[in-house]
Amino acid sequence: MSYDRLIKILLVILGAIFYGLFLSHKINLVTADLGRHLINGQIFWDKGKILTTNYYSYTQVGFEVFNHHWLAGAVFYKIWQAGGFVGLQLFFIILSVASFAIMFWIGVNSGNILLATLLVLPAISLLAERMEIRPEALTYFFVSCFFLILTKYQNSRWVWLLPLLQLFWVNSHIYFFLGPLLIVCFLLGKPSYKLLALLVICSLITLINPFGFRGVIEPLTIFNNYGYRLAENQPIRLIEKLIPNRNYLIFKLMFLTLWLSFGYVAVKLKKIPVTNLLIAVGISIAGWLALRNLALFGLLAGPIMVMNFSMAVKNNQNQSFLAVTLLAVAIAVFSLTNRFGLGLEPGNSKAMEFFKEQNLSGPIFNNYDIGSFLIFYLFPKEPVFVDNRPEAYPAEFFKQVYVPMQEKESVWQEQLKKYQFNAIIFSINDYTPWGQQFLISRVKDPEWAVVFADFRVIIFLRRNDQNQPIIDKFEVPQERFRISK
Repeated sequence: MSYDRLIKILLVILGAIFYGLFLSHKINLVTADLGRHLINGQIFWDKGKILTTNYYSYTQVGFEVFNHHWLAGAVFYKIWQAGGFVGLQLFFIILSVASFAIMFWIGVNSGNILLATLLVLPAISLLAERMEIRPEALTYFFVSCFFLILTKYQNSRWVWLLPLLQLFWVNSHIYFFLGPLLIVCFLLGKPSYKLLALLVICSLITLINPFGFRGVIEPLTIFNNYGYRLAENQPIRLIEKLIPNRNYLIFKLMFLTLWLSFGYVAVKLKKIPVTNLLIAVGISIAGWLALRNLALFGLLAGPIMVMNFSMAVKNNQNQSFLAVTLLAVAIAVFSLTNRFGLGLEPGNSKAMEFFKEQNLSGPIFNNYDIGSFLIFYLFPKEPVFVDNRPEAYPAEFFKQVYVPMQEKESVWQEQLKKYQFNAIIFSINDYTPWGQQFLISRVKDPEWAVVFADFRVIIFLRRNDQNQPIIDKFEVPQERFRISK
């Protein structure tokens, strides 16, 4: 093996370790989507059922919604069943690191390896923007595989692996349309009958999903019924004013560097690589449109920039040594300044253990963020009021019921009368203005008693004969709560 190849392999391994460290943190299931994905998977394996309605909420049980990531849930559940949360997290880390390693390998083989290393460090920060175990990890893996095969193996038999990947992709995550779009970018860059045939096949394969054509157009229609604004779906120009994040600056610098690299190519070669230009336009628009797309931008922007700057400088041993040293130092510094771990955070399930041990019952009123957590631990015995799927509820439900009942006492009393809530389970870290206002109101409300509270979850019980023995034993005095405005 040549020295050059050995250095490249070493760099990719070091880069993979660095990214893997970013992902090696304990899981907080309280505000994650993961619990619902696991129950989706359990229902699939136990009942052979792919959900087509809300299913988990007693308020909107029959509301139509497409579980477009059903296969991811099925895979997650089997891995969790075999290896618990540690095993599932290891799978997620391996999958994510493999996606990164593929793109980094393309980068170090496309030009100067020191440049590739310098560009990969900010890209890792953007990738780490999405550290939660989600189906979109499969999207990053499929994007990497498509990009690798279309870039390096377009003239080999490996290209016919793409339709199979597309079949898994369309059933795993709503970003499946990126597969055909990547083929379109390569087709416009260098037209060929093979790529055209591949595009037709992969496009037709997207129809092989439980929802047929409606599943294919779901990426275009999902926001038609979105009554709840999520931070991850907000454009950078808006979200940066509300939530501080260093990745906004990193994204802007990478965005600028990406387009400077095309300027360099235009000056040097007097022409622009069409395929990379089209991909760059797509990921740039996506990055500016939504916070959740920063990871996708970081994944693809890195190797494209290296390709564009590949004529700048040649590789030499000194630069190779610097590249290896840079990553090694980054790993060492990160390891010394961060804590790592696998599996659930200690005490993460404590609130649900209390709920079950004390035989508490609903109907439960809960906040948006904690919905999947409750589904994982309490469903089907206790359905939820709401969970973190805006598309699974009518937009009017959020605008006319869920938010107003936390803002206005009259609406709360109206819904209390309608649903006869027996318990309230809330994430302490619900920082929405209405969520904080609601918690303050209920702490002061003599009709409700806090019986459990930690730094993640708070549980209220309604004062009635059924709950009084539990309240007598576990009530948390009101003076224990510090309310600030």
